[in-house]
Amino acid sequence: MPKITGQPVANVIPSQSHAAPKTLAEVTQNLIVADRLHKAGVFSTSPQLGTVARDAFVNAGINGFVSAPLSIATYAGSAWTGEAIKGQYTSQTPILPPVHQPAPSTQGATYAGNVSTQNANVDTRLALAELRIEVVANNIMAIREGTDAKALKLVERDSQSPGERLAALEALYDVAENQLKMIGEENDMILRPYKGASGATAGTDGSRLDSLDKRFEAVNKFIGKLIVLKATDLPVEPMADTPTV
Repeated sequence: MPKITGQPVANVIPSQSHAAPKTLAEVTQNLIVADRLHKAGVFSTSPQLGTVARDAFVNAGINGFVSAPLSIATYAGSAWTGEAIKGQYTSQTPILPPVHQPAPSTQGATYAGNVSTQNANVDTRLALAELRIEVVANNIMAIREGTDAKALKLVERDSQSPGERLAALEALYDVAENQLKMIGEENDMILRPYKGASGATAGTDGSRLDSLDKRFEAVNKFIGKLIVLKATDLPVEPMADTPTV
């Protein structure tokens, strides 16, 4: 069974699957099962399908994904194990506070502070959305190519505006949903993406992030259910011999 590297052997996560993973530990467990499903031929092993999926993610936009030098297994074990990232992934998405603009005669430091807080919340939500799409994309690639394949990693985003980051995320979710529809058809499952996704680009930063949250929930649950259901087609793993004294 493949092991997620980047952590002590004693902490290697057992081969379990989760229909609605809520933590990065559960995501990593699903990656292990997805790898077994790919290698066992339960999921299609056609190299062309993997190439098409990878090219679609990489070509989704100039602010999208690149192939990392690390495998999916190694990347998951190193990039997704930090305590700060774990907490960010499992936390509820922060809700933007309403902006009550004071009358012109009273505008000043207070309003500036509200805008600063709002911008900070948008940045926090963007970082969470970017982590989530990275997890989703690498789950899809694990299904298509196994976890020995190169990981997908988002390009550096420090110089990008919130609007540019949102546009990149929306394009990447379009790719993810299309790929999962195809995977679903191959495995007698139907993806039901969030229906409010179309036209979301015309909204505010907050409403676009709300839409991304819902799109994530839909694809995350689909991937989890797919892996749990297909895991029943795997051969039973042999039990390790119990050492005798």
